[in-house]
Amino acid sequence: MALVLGGCAEDPQSDITSLDDIATARIAVIEGSIYDQLTEQLYPDAPKLYYKTSSDIIAALRSGKVDCLLANKVAADEIIRETGDLRHLDEYLGYEDLAPLISPYKEGLCEEINEVLAEMKEDGSLERLQQKWLYGPPEDAVMGSYELSGENGTLSLATSSDFVPFSFRGENGEIAGYDIEFMMIFASRRGYDLEITDIVLSGMLAAISVGKYDIAASGITITPERAKAVLFSDPIVQVPMVCMVRDASSASSLGPIDSLGKGMQATFVQEGRYRLMLSGLGVTLGLTALSAALGTALGLALFSMKRSRHRVPRLFAGIVDRLTGGLPAVVVLLILAYVAFASVPIGGFWVAAIGFSVIFASGFSETMLVGVGSVGGSQAEAALALGFKRGEAFRLVVLPQAMRTIARLYGGQLAELLKGTAIVGYIAVDDLTRTSDLVRSVTFEAFVPLVSSALVYLLVIWLLVAALRAVERRTGAGRARRARAQVEALRQEATNRAGAAGAAGAQGAGGGP
Repeated sequence: MALVLGGCAEDPQSDITSLDDIATARIAVIEGSIYDQLTEQLYPDAPKLYYKTSSDIIAALRSGKVDCLLANKVAADEIIRETGDLRHLDEYLGYEDLAPLISPYKEGLCEEINEVLAEMKEDGSLERLQQKWLYGPPEDAVMGSYELSGENGTLSLATSSDFVPFSFRGENGEIAGYDIEFMMIFASRRGYDLEITDIVLSGMLAAISVGKYDIAASGITITPERAKAVLFSDPIVQVPMVCMVRDASSASSLGPIDSLGKGMQATFVQEGRYRLMLSGLGVTLGLTALSAALGTALGLALFSMKRSRHRVPRLFAGIVDRLTGGLPAVVVLLILAYVAFASVPIGGFWVAAIGFSVIFASGFSETMLVGVGSVGGSQAEAALALGFKRGEAFRLVVLPQAMRTIARLYGGQLAELLKGTAIVGYIAVDDLTRTSDLVRSVTFEAFVPLVSSALVYLLVIWLLVAALRAVERRTGAGRARRARAQVEALRQEATNRAGAAGAAGAQGAGGGP
């Protein structure tokens, strides 16, 4: 009931026919975009709702969560062509200059880009490129083939592939678009190779400012504020800005079954997008397995530190627990990616593996403590009384009994780790969640990609838990038998030692004066 009332609290404003009507409308804004500042300047009293990607704000507009959004006309025309139920007002809000961002430490690179841009204007190749991607028919928008020799090195290029037609995932999941082909032309003419990384816009701007990447290109607007932190090349295109609203006259007449079929076709079949989703699933599973393996080893080390008799190891383990437990996982990843490893040539996958391994290790060490604590202290005391050493008592008596509790908690931790990896898109890792978002950004279809990824997560977690329980059942009885046999053998050995010591004492007493 609360959700229903919350959803009906405010009716959408559907009668936006001119720019004057925006003054009281709910405006969707992408975090970190130029339209945030523009909205604040032109419509300070209008409520703003913030989203992270263009696919998010398009979904919000189509569902009526917002009344309008601001966009450049080229992107708006592409969105209208794909969705069919949106339109933009005829009036322009102004014009914006788009250009690649360059690291503030690469002034020479900025000059090189400007030189190539001047050459392209002179020979007409820039105009042809704009006609192909921005103003021509969609079927002509195909990436050209370029030889990137790399004789002058490799440039790291950051882009956000959810901004059609400037940067997006094309056929076979390859990144394409106006900005991408421009950078390809530049690299081929100046003897560079390109290493392209896909990242969200807000993370891209931060990464460029600290020199994590050499260039960022994704339909980025030149602003005085951004120019204080990074370098801009000369504009590679100027586009008008418009306001997008819903078009009630173009509402879809498809039934639920037809709509679902269309969504399945666009999500999986068209341009082989199922391969992109499978690739994302592979990244998710690989990251989970690697983080679990490393985290388990680190967790055992932390567990040993927490049980240490010395103060320094216990203090270190406590600091790790407070850092990982007191910070959201996404903050940990962002700090590692853009602070700790900002100047280190390490990919986002390995940064994520390090971050999740440490987080998992902290939780696993607590799981070990809980499992060991579930075994009464009398068990260890009895083992010591039988002549066991401290390590033997723990390994042979306490740990086998604690493993049942540890195994069940460990399975829950693995499931949480798998779900937690869904945030790695913030640091340019194309996992299952990120790839479903990329498909959504191209198709503007939300239901099928998101529900499909949700079902895959549910299936994988169910299989994981079922496998762990099967292993627990098969190994539990055998582990208990081995533990009882080892305990019995050590008990017999202790009895034999005690008997031998008693016999030796008696013999000594009988032979004395």
